[in-house]
Amino acid sequence: MRLLGFTNREIERRLKYTPSYLTRLFSGQIELRFEHVVDIVHAMGMTVDEFFRFSYPERAQKRSEAAERLEAMLEEMRPTPPPPENPNLWREEEFEKTVVRALEKVVAGEQEARKKWEEEAAKIKDVLERWESMDKELRGILRRERREERTALGRSRTAPRRGPRKKA
Repeated sequence: MRLLGFTNREIERRLKYTPSYLTRLFSGQIELRFEHVVDIVHAMGMTVDEFFRFSYPERAQKRSEAAERLEAMLEEMRPTPPPPENPNLWREEEFEKTVVRALEKVVAGEQEARKKWEEEAAKIKDVLERWESMDKELRGILRRERREERTALGRSRTAPRRGPRKKA
């Protein structure tokens, strides 16, 4: 900020922050969040990409294997670059190949998601079937125990009622 000639007060005014907000933010009294960084960078007239390229310039050294793997995974998620200014520079077959590759990635992702969903659904179905089986078994055990209790008390389902009958 200072290298570009900005004061805390000027940035605070641009962002409509209260006075001394940035001082408290930079001193740690207020938790610094990514949104703060983005707002401050924009108030200085920079893009977030420019800011982070100045903060973390690319190095000429060889990347680690983990960094290479991460880069490959991220490359698949990045949007395709915009077509060149002159549409004739993009040949029809290149365009078709690019579209086909993109569609193949989408279909493969959907198939993988569907497969995972089906596996999870099968697990849930298995759990439900086991639960129903256990429930049925427990209900049978409870019925037998009740029957045994009634038998032990000398009562059965067919035993005559004792005591006066209620009038209708």
